[in-house]
Amino acid sequence: MKVDLHLHSNCSDGEYSPEEIVKKCAQYGLEIISLTDHDSINGIATFKEQGKIYNIKTLPGVELSAFEGATETHILAYGFDYTNPSLNNKLKDVQQLREMRNLKIIEKLKALNIIIDYKQLKQKHKSKVIGRSHIAQNMVNMGITSSVPHAFETYLSVGGLAYVNSQRLTAEEAINLALTHNAIPVLAHPAKLSLSSFESEKIVKKLIDMGLKGIEAEYFSHTKPERDFFNFLANKYNLYVFGGSDFHSESYGIGLGAFYTPNNETMQLLNSLAEK
Repeated sequence: MKVDLHLHSNCSDGEYSPEEIVKKCAQYGLEIISLTDHDSINGIATFKEQGKIYNIKTLPGVELSAFEGATETHILAYGFDYTNPSLNNKLKDVQQLREMRNLKIIEKLKALNIIIDYKQLKQKHKSKVIGRSHIAQNMVNMGITSSVPHAFETYLSVGGLAYVNSQRLTAEEAINLALTHNAIPVLAHPAKLSLSSFESEKIVKKLIDMGLKGIEAEYFSHTKPERDFFNFLANKYNLYVFGGSDFHSESYGIGLGAFYTPNNETMQLLNSLAEK
């Protein structure tokens, strides 16, 4: 079965609308898909409606930015009730933290004589949760940097001239948010933690104690040794194995549903959560 459980629309930092995403997934023959925008579920309703039109099972998802100590973690949550008011309110709080960080970044850039019209940027991306990627692209459009990666490296990432520490959920808060709303919390792209095998296992064990249920071992940029290691951890600690393309556009990552095939345990879970 062709599955992709990590997709981004233009409701966060993806290029395409939820409608366009589902249409593309249909063209690739995908059968179960999940929209996992950053700290936002604004596109889920449309995503699910389009899934019915194209006869594709859809799974409500969200990618929560969080911290475990000094380590930034991303927690994917799957299968929640996206109409729940308390979930929507909590995500609005998270988006407000993102907004506060954006404003601090804009001020730091201003001190470097890089003037970004933030109101105009928000107007351009009305339906989106604005993040560093939008600021980076704006800098490219202004001719300040040559590319989005260069903007991050020089200005927006750790050590960059305009970097601002993120005030986000803790990993425990993100996992609790998922569990409180009957969702499955999954550690996203674990190799991006940039930790040794020992430290990676240590943090995974800690997240399991908090309620983690799955790990995105089958992430598109993981090397084979990394996939093997995180699948080993999944087997050792009885975690569901998730995977996906992290699709933002054709220029990011790999093709939709290109490599991930769920194992039997995850497939049973997906069938219980997804709906046509």
